[in-house]
Amino acid sequence: MKSETNSTWEQMYRRLCSYKKKYGDCNVPCTRSNDEMAVLGNWVQLLRQKKKGVGGSLSQEQIDRLEKLCFVWNPFDTKWDQQYEELCEFQ
Repeated sequence: MKSETNSTWEQMYRRLCSYKKKYGDCNVPCTRSNDEMAVLGNWVQLLRQKKKGVGGSLSQEQIDRLEKLCFVWNPFDTKWDQQYEELCEFQ
């Protein structure tokens, strides 16, 4: 069972790497549809929850690999910070 879980994680991680290469970030939209993008977006949301200890956990190796991709754990804080910096530059 664990190897199946690891295999799924690796597969999704590779998809996330491809997404980042194409779009420049790991902020995959989370939608209610069943297409490939929605599956990846839901997985990204699950990673964020697991990092908080909700619904499981991530190994330190997994966290390190995601952080090498500049994975954003809290997109709302990051967006706020980005907009604040833009405001400061504007003034």
